[in-house]
Amino acid sequence: MKKRIVMSLIGLLILPMTLSAQDLSDDELALLERVAAFYQSSDAYDSYTTTSEETEIQVVQAITADGTVILEQSSETNKVQGAQLIRTGDDVNLLGESVYVVTESADGEVIEFTLTAEVRYVDGTLYANAAYTEGEGYAIYPDGWAVVDDSYDFFGYEELEIDDILDLIEPRADNPLENVEVLQRVTVDVSSEDTMDDNGDPLQKITLSLDPADIYRELAQADPDFDANDPFVAELINQISEDGTAVIILYLYDDGTPWRLESTLDLLAEEISTPELGLPDGVTITASILITDSQTFSDLNNPELVPAEAPDVN
Repeated sequence: MKKRIVMSLIGLLILPMTLSAQDLSDDELALLERVAAFYQSSDAYDSYTTTSEETEIQVVQAITADGTVILEQSSETNKVQGAQLIRTGDDVNLLGESVYVVTESADGEVIEFTLTAEVRYVDGTLYANAAYTEGEGYAIYPDGWAVVDDSYDFFGYEELEIDDILDLIEPRADNPLENVEVLQRVTVDVSSEDTMDDNGDPLQKITLSLDPADIYRELAQADPDFDANDPFVAELINQISEDGTAVIILYLYDDGTPWRLESTLDLLAEEISTPELGLPDGVTITASILITDSQTFSDLNNPELVPAEAPDVN
């Protein structure tokens, strides 16, 4: 369900390419170092809780030479999520709750559903309890709790974004955002200002404006799951508008601990056409995606958090 277009974009971005470092001042480089340190600390805390909200809008159109739209597919997903993670040595305990509200449209047919889910990771086993509370999506979820393994419904695995959950449990060891040199290459502009959290405590707000293609190229180079030789993906990235946007906003306390992370990705690719698509003469594809996300952190290294317990599986 999530980021179908983004994943296609990332697939191409592992094509070899040399990027030049941006000419930044010492103060700007210091800001990038604080951002890199935040990503490096993703598994440094014994415990934390997060709340997040995300909206994703995708539109794909087939357009004739005279501008007539002959096919359109679109989707909008709104997600609200809360999670608690506790580390004890090498052991990880996770409790997460999510609500997804999804609208998809293709050839005039509209599918709408609300999915509510709870996940727990206890003693090395991932459990999920998911159900459609309004409408129906594509997955077949078992009643009550189930172990998430190779037999779990494929569409359910995708809808629940299990890969993202596993990344929380074991953060990627090769996240390029941890590397100051990478951040320097992909950053178009970086700035800082003083602000406060909801309790009036002082914060540093760091805003990074990134080149969208460059940052996703760097992210994809560490991901083995994408095909760099897909001709459609190559054409797709070649047609990305220069007006795209990628922004990261990070709020940090004086000691470097995070309060909030916000991000925006806004991309448009026009006039996509390759023989492999089998499109009629004069027909091209236009694809757009907008993702906004906000994540707030709390309870860092809080010893009073109560671990999740393994549920009873049906």
